[in-house]
Amino acid sequence: MSEPSTAEQLLADAAWLRRLALTLAGNETDADDLVQESWIAAWRRQPDTDRPLRPWLAKVVRDVAGMKRRSERRRAVREEVASSPVDDAGAPPDALLDQMRLHRLIVDLVLELEEPYRATIIARFVEGRTAAAIARSAGIPESTVRGRIRDGLARLRDGLDRARGERSKWAPAVLAFAKGGIQVAKPTKSILVLVGLVLLLVGGGVALFVKNRHRDASKPAGGTSVAGGGGTARDGEAGEMLTQSTPAPSWFAPRGVAGRRVAGHVTYLGRPIKDATVALQSMFTRASAGDPDEMSQTMQGLMKHAGVLRPAVIHTGADGRFDFGMLPPASYEVTAIIEGKTAAIAHVNLADPTLKPPSEALELRLKDCTASVAGTVYDASENPLPKARVLLGALVGVETDAHGSYKMCVPYSEVMIEYSADGYGAVRLTIDGRGEVLRDVVLVPEATVTVRVLRADTGELVPDAHVNVYPQEFGPDRAAPQTGITDVEGRVRIDGLVPGRYRIGGFADGLQTFSPIEALVEVGVGTEAVLRLDPSARITGKVVDGGKPVAGAYVSVARKSPAARSAPRVSQLDGSFTLDRVPPGDGVFIAPPYEVETPAAFHSEPGKTYDGVVIDIRPSAVVRGIVTRLGKPVEGVGVCCVRTSTGAMSVNTDAEGHYKFEGVVPGTYDVQAGSDEVGAFKLPTKVTIAAGEEKVLDHELDMAGAISGTVVDKEGKPVKGVYVRWMNEKTGDQGRATTDAQGRYRCGAMTGGGVYRAAVFPSSVLNVPYPTVDGSPYPTIEVKDGKTEIDNIRISIDRPALALGGQVIDDAGNPVSDAVIRALPSAGGAPPQFHSWLRLPMTSTDGEGKFRIPDLAPGNYAVQARASDGAEGVVPPVAAGTNGITIRIERAGSIEGTLVGFSQPPVVYARTFGEWKLLPGSVDGASFRVTGVHAGKYLVNAQTTFEGDAHVVDVRAGQVTKVVMTSHGQGTIEGTVLDFRTKKPIANASCHTVMAVDGEQSVTNWDLSSVPKSDASGRVLLDPAPAGTVNVNCQMPGLRWSNPSADVTLAAGGRATVQLYSAELTSENPSSVGLDFDWRVTAPRVVGVKPNSPAAKAGILAGDVITEVNGTPVQGLNAMGVAWLIGSVPAGSEVRLVVQRGTSAKSFTLKTVADAM
Repeated sequence: MSEPSTAEQLLADAAWLRRLALTLAGNETDADDLVQESWIAAWRRQPDTDRPLRPWLAKVVRDVAGMKRRSERRRAVREEVASSPVDDAGAPPDALLDQMRLHRLIVDLVLELEEPYRATIIARFVEGRTAAAIARSAGIPESTVRGRIRDGLARLRDGLDRARGERSKWAPAVLAFAKGGIQVAKPTKSILVLVGLVLLLVGGGVALFVKNRHRDASKPAGGTSVAGGGGTARDGEAGEMLTQSTPAPSWFAPRGVAGRRVAGHVTYLGRPIKDATVALQSMFTRASAGDPDEMSQTMQGLMKHAGVLRPAVIHTGADGRFDFGMLPPASYEVTAIIEGKTAAIAHVNLADPTLKPPSEALELRLKDCTASVAGTVYDASENPLPKARVLLGALVGVETDAHGSYKMCVPYSEVMIEYSADGYGAVRLTIDGRGEVLRDVVLVPEATVTVRVLRADTGELVPDAHVNVYPQEFGPDRAAPQTGITDVEGRVRIDGLVPGRYRIGGFADGLQTFSPIEALVEVGVGTEAVLRLDPSARITGKVVDGGKPVAGAYVSVARKSPAARSAPRVSQLDGSFTLDRVPPGDGVFIAPPYEVETPAAFHSEPGKTYDGVVIDIRPSAVVRGIVTRLGKPVEGVGVCCVRTSTGAMSVNTDAEGHYKFEGVVPGTYDVQAGSDEVGAFKLPTKVTIAAGEEKVLDHELDMAGAISGTVVDKEGKPVKGVYVRWMNEKTGDQGRATTDAQGRYRCGAMTGGGVYRAAVFPSSVLNVPYPTVDGSPYPTIEVKDGKTEIDNIRISIDRPALALGGQVIDDAGNPVSDAVIRALPSAGGAPPQFHSWLRLPMTSTDGEGKFRIPDLAPGNYAVQARASDGAEGVVPPVAAGTNGITIRIERAGSIEGTLVGFSQPPVVYARTFGEWKLLPGSVDGASFRVTGVHAGKYLVNAQTTFEGDAHVVDVRAGQVTKVVMTSHGQGTIEGTVLDFRTKKPIANASCHTVMAVDGEQSVTNWDLSSVPKSDASGRVLLDPAPAGTVNVNCQMPGLRWSNPSADVTLAAGGRATVQLYSAELTSENPSSVGLDFDWRVTAPRVVGVKPNSPAAKAGILAGDVITEVNGTPVQGLNAMGVAWLIGSVPAGSEVRLVVQRGTSAKSFTLKTVADAM
């Protein structure tokens, strides 16, 4: 605890708040004004106290800082409010004297408190320390500290009661002091400090939740359901809505297209549902924007209507109906939710004249709550966060209660959930929703960025621009992207960001950014960025088939180099379309679900309009059918895996069980259907699709083997929220589920035909099982076939409460707050690789750099800490249960370079060696930067589709590495795509090139629609192609074929030929020997061997290169092809591998096992 304070010490100002104000205001005078205005805003918003103080007050300061950039008219109004009621002569002497007496009374009451209440109140409200920090320094539980704060505040209120009468009498005077006392010309430090405490005395708690202007939560009566952006609920109809007469930017709704009505009804099992909360959301809804008077006239008009910047919310009546009225022809999400049911979500594009069902006849079908996600949302000090939002698909969900707890029904599948709270950064997590899943989440204080948008050609400000801020590193668990709309000064402040590095792009009418910029956003730092938008082209025309207009084609232009694509627009009933933001250059038209015959290519210039373009299409291939279970159609079944022109490979069945793949790329596919919720699936059906062909393929879900039972601990008590897997060790087939509150599970959708073994894990994220109670192997059971159901299988596990804890410090020994901590299960000697796509146990450090990851299974874990600026540190594997871990992070370095000889601005990436991590660079003219680079070895490449360069560099901690990237010119590559086994040609492989260094492949942007494809003879021509050392790689139309690649050395102006071999995966149940390959090199080089696997037992080592599989040389086949050859060997059979180890060849005979993947 703090030392006893004198009255003068108690009146020290809130230095952290003023430092933040100084950062935002830019000078001391403005900072003083900003502090005053912030306290006024705080008083007006009447905060509660169920939230930590600093994030809320920091948000208030940022809000006021943004308000100071208003127009002169708004500034005059604000200053008038800030100065009232004190006139030029100042407050009356009696009033000032009363303020001083009250001021002194509060100070005296604090000093008269008995210990430990006095020290606790001073530590919390004067020093600004969290309850967790006070508890740690005093060596007492955090709950004890909170209790002392609560009791101390109660004693202060009692003192005020004694001195000034009952609360109804003294509360107005205290509030007047809070307001009036800070309106003096220069506030004393004592006033600034005491206002926060005064407000708590009046409010009676610590709840400081403030609704975000555009992300507040709408909570219907009697429930905790919320829409993604808040809104005002109405009954049945939405009232005044956004009409076609309301002007809107063309990037939101195409001009010249009629609006449509959005209406329908909410049902459950075919019956109408009363009091369901229905919300309408759009691209605008999820965007930040300034106050209306800061926006353009167009935006002011839009902001008056429901559904813009906040959802339109309706409660259904007895008939279950809702009606949002006529809306502009844009894309919307319509959601329905009611307590105890799984939400319904419908996506509608009102510009599509072929929309089915019609937008005015939507049916939102609520489903039973067969799966749920529950837990608690905390801050980094483990304080629960009330009123945090938990949103399915970032659209609809629930609020946490007063204890930070939540429970939300979700589809019985893998789902994306966004967690957010006012004053905190939002995160998106991918969660396996098969059962009753438990998931606690930690949020850190938000960071903000203010973006100013200019035209790149003229430097003019761009109002009404849509700005996207998205995290530099993507993965299944990541910071949430945010968006905003610029005001009349071309500026927008975007909040709700997790501290870290972000990419910023945007667009406006006729303008687009083709080179995103980078920004580091941190807590308490007013990051500012300037985004320049380039002029784009505009194309109008018609889509026809044999001269007849075609409606419902989603038209866009895919530019070849550098790869970019325009936003799609839908052709109307007369075939007309308008593309407003076309990337200038050479491109191709795409129009799914159709194939474009002419024009074969199209060239556009920036700022120009091209009218009367005719796109002649032909019908594309289609695969459709119906999915049934026991002869009855089934809704929501996933059907996979057919590649379409949009890149999608799966669809879901509708209410009648129908599915349809349109725009199918010709090829051979294994089509399968299944549903974990139904607990049944259909084995893959092999089908070959020709161009323009339509095939009907029905599926009866006949594989429905199941094992159910309970999981108990060593005391026989049920264990909830653990992940159960039964797997056929021969075929790899498996059933999965999460236990409910009674420890029950049901693992279904199994083929049977063998013996299955159980395993229980902390979650689907952590692939480390708990030990059984007696340490014996998990039980096994035979499942005869896909109709066998086995019940009452009890699994007893030892579930010790294990965690990892410690502190993160920088290279100077200072604690690092808000760092992301991840734990990676480790076994064997392979170095840990924290790939961004891995789903791992994670948390964040608190204000003292401390962390704790709970609920781990026994085993060893490597632990990674990553700071917001990209600095990283990793500790080698430690046993679960270890505390006192110290992770020292090194300062991030950077790579800076010069671009020489490029005809177009290239895309720049830096890729790590030893771990697949991509860091995008920012290009500015002839220079580029890659920031947030952890020390290590990197492959840096600068490339367009047609030219490039690559180098290997070493980056040191905290230092800048310089490199010059020089275009090697262009040449021509002629490739042939062949079946490795039969040497027959393969058509429809999409091929492109990347730069390479010593067999290491780099990465660049490319578009599947704009690159060359192999013809019937397997021939593919890349002309032009980048000269130099390059790698040609192709994406196959079907998943059964490996994606081939080959290294080529191409001289500038020269021509090269190459053969590209693809191997087919012939087994229905792929096998494995436990090898991890390096997918970044062409040669099949082993980078890891799984412990206790057949490869490990045989003696294969990392660094070995596979040269033969079962006597067949694999020359020309890459790592994926070799993996497909091994996977085609039936599980339990022998496979003979020959490897090159240094200068010698070694032969191994191994027995394959089922691939658990």
